Amino acid sequence: TEVERRAWGTAATIAVSIARGADIVRVHDVCAMKQVAVMTDAIVRRGGN
Repeated sequence: TEVERRAWGTAATIAVSIARGADIVRVHDVCAMKQVAVMTDAIVRRGGN
């Protein structure tokens, strides 16, 4: 669906934003995007540990 396709774009945007230093992001699907944010933060800022 259109909503699912947009979710992938949102996830990519969040990942890039966090990789570039963002500490806060605004999203509509909090549960799904929280997983993206936590995983990206772990990989980028904590070296995957």
